[in-house]
Amino acid sequence: MADLQATLTSTIAQLAEKIRRYRDRVIGEQNTKASLIEPLLECLGWDIRDLDSVHREYRTKTRDKPVDYALKLLRRPRLFIEAKGLGENLSERKWVSQVLGYTTVAGVEWCVLTDGNEYRIYNATAAVDAEEKLFRKVRIADEDGAVVASTLNLISRSNLEENLLDVHWKAHFVDRRVKAAIAEVIDSAHPGLIRLIRKKVPSLTAKAITGSLARLDVKIEA
Repeated sequence: MADLQATLTSTIAQLAEKIRRYRDRVIGEQNTKASLIEPLLECLGWDIRDLDSVHREYRTKTRDKPVDYALKLLRRPRLFIEAKGLGENLSERKWVSQVLGYTTVAGVEWCVLTDGNEYRIYNATAAVDAEEKLFRKVRIADEDGAVVASTLNLISRSNLEENLLDVHWKAHFVDRRVKAAIAEVIDSAHPGLIRLIRKKVPSLTAKAITGSLARLDVKIEA
């Protein structure tokens, strides 16, 4: 496992260097796939030369539009990857709708939208609004290598085999709602919160506590 982590870290460093060299050019989608995406897939344990592992231009039905990559386990698609040329704006709704549409129609749970630098991991079947389907995003050339490696390792073959994405998603789903609930309790100066604070600090009035809560800038980190 340590060797795999070291290899991934090294590969990410090499890709980051390439991205910094290429990012001022228009290299297009095909070069992005060959130079940036496929080396990462190989490092993550996907055999890009085996159709039963990595299926390019995958269609569920012949009339469907193809997705760039279907990563397969036991010959069944487990995760879709839609690639764009380096530098494309992945936040554009049309790209997000495209990859979520492909994935939902195929009945596949997970998908990735990438330009070779930025990777966005979505849970396409989650019963939430489209913007909340985004699970993680990371940029290879712009973030700490350890953070990048930790995020991208979630889509490694071994982790998909162990359903670790599903485990992390469930924790993420709960944590996001707990954070939202805590923020709402603070922002609304909930009477229960005020009573709890007065119990801890009896010298403060409810009015003083309410004023203090209004001034607080609380950031809840995951």
